[in-house]
Amino acid sequence: MTGERERQAVDRLKTSLLQALEEFLDAHGIQRGRSTKAPAAREGQLATAALLLQMTRAADFRTSHQEGVAVRKALESVLALSSEDAMLLVRLASQGDRLFTPLMELTSLLNAAYGPQEKAQLLERLWQVAFADAEILAHEEYFIRKVAELLRLSTADLIEAKVRAFESFR
Repeated sequence: MTGERERQAVDRLKTSLLQALEEFLDAHGIQRGRSTKAPAAREGQLATAALLLQMTRAADFRTSHQEGVAVRKALESVLALSSEDAMLLVRLASQGDRLFTPLMELTSLLNAAYGPQEKAQLLERLWQVAFADAEILAHEEYFIRKVAELLRLSTADLIEAKVRAFESFR
């Protein structure tokens, strides 16, 4: 029974999150690269993008220039956006809560779409954003640790992702 309820909740989230992000991108004329990925992988990409955008806002309630650049680069990679469109998405998302989705729901979607390797890559991207301004605030670390926990990743996965992100930062 619980499994069925969880599956239904994930299905509802997929619909609302995907619609919101797709409508947001379309409304602002942001072109996405052609995706040959399966729907579950595309949903994972959109959930990753939403989580990256939320991290900059939820973690320390401000986005430094360096964090904005790090998120822009991650969005370029995840959604196959141009640099200009990724920058526009970061700027527009910082101005409202339209793309805000509760963390538990986002991670449920990611758990359904991603395997351990993709989840570890997501953690690494989150750490890269946190390292971007050369200081990791307690709120940022808490946010990433919470995401790791909800993605059912081990402490070792969390630390390995942090080390890889730090190495790419230096």
